[in-house]
Amino acid sequence: MLMYRIHAGSGKRFAFSLIELLVVMGILGILAGMLLPVLSNMVERRRRVVCVNNLSQIAKATQVYANENDGYAPNMLLATHGLLPYLQLKSVDDLNNTRHVFYCPSASGKLIVTTGSPTTQFVPDAVYGGAYSTMGGLQCYGYNVGLLPGFEVNNEWLPIGYPGVLRLSAVSDASKVLWSMDGGGYWMYLLFPNVAVQRHGRTDWGRGIGFNAAFADGHVEWIPWAKFDAWHQSGYPHGEPYAWW
Repeated sequence: MLMYRIHAGSGKRFAFSLIELLVVMGILGILAGMLLPVLSNMVERRRRVVCVNNLSQIAKATQVYANENDGYAPNMLLATHGLLPYLQLKSVDDLNNTRHVFYCPSASGKLIVTTGSPTTQFVPDAVYGGAYSTMGGLQCYGYNVGLLPGFEVNNEWLPIGYPGVLRLSAVSDASKVLWSMDGGGYWMYLLFPNVAVQRHGRTDWGRGIGFNAAFADGHVEWIPWAKFDAWHQSGYPHGEPYAWW
């Protein structure tokens, strides 16, 4: 179909030349190239906000759970299961979709890990940024294993200085102690902090640029990978972000 222009004052119509059409198409292409990254960033920011809200709800549910269970977080083998009633979810069967609070929207369309134990889920999940289903349903968030009752009796490996599972109200500084993270598997260990997932973007050298995390006091933060890595490289000291107990 030809496009026409009207010559001023003549009433005659002239077809656009091929060159004019190519120029217009080129300009539109440039504008699209400029706008698409902006729109993509806006979509990711919205997803990150949803992710933060998810972790906030999980953190609040954990606080309620702890208040009703002598101050302790749910058992390590059933952490998500223990929180379900506090989030109006009946069972893990309600997690077999991508619309619940345990699913990060930025994982949509990514790899779903269905094999292996929770301690090995971090590798493919960190690489591809998808969900895992080891403990039932599709999930994207991991827990600070140092605060999960059962860790000290279910694992041969224990970190140096580990005091044993503490009540959430008894940790060194609840505002600095990690609880639930947009991490690479169900359990998050001291030895595996470098598995920050790449759901929310990644650097040229392959690391995730950062991740969302809920803390033991209930607040949620965006944690830049560089900042987290600096803490880890310094020997993950207690009393500083982002302590494990």
